[in-house]
Amino acid sequence: GVYGATCSHDFSLAFMNIKTPGERYYIRLILVLNQIIKKFGSHIAIMYDVGCKLKPALKNVGELSPIHNAPMAVSVFHIYGHEAKCQAKYHPYTLAGFGLRDGENLERLWSYLGGFSSTTRYMSPENRQLVLTRGLTVTLPKNSKKLVC
Repeated sequence: GVYGATCSHDFSLAFMNIKTPGERYYIRLILVLNQIIKKFGSHIAIMYDVGCKLKPALKNVGELSPIHNAPMAVSVFHIYGHEAKCQAKYHPYTLAGFGLRDGENLERLWSYLGGFSSTTRYMSPENRQLVLTRGLTVTLPKNSKKLVC
């Protein structure tokens, strides 16, 4: 699988190849967030499907201290599956800095990349990574480098 992040303008920022199904989500997220901090700095806002769980968990990761107080929201599609208290605290439309963004950028990207799944299913990991990287470069700003680590 692939784990990644996009900016609010739907550009791909950082992606990671998941090699084993047992890898914990927070380890992947830490690696992707570290890539984003190195490339773009720590002045970021985060919208994540379970942002309400991520916000307290970030406080325990010392290497992510630059973004411990980053604004956090739950994407619009997913927020309605959360409790009312969570919806009130993490809905992006009620938080400063998120505007009318829906936070579903990755869902749109996964939909686009879904077309690659049948052709990459039986490829070697290296060839699969190459094809996905080429597919993702369509969504990259011109000054970006290699995307999938």
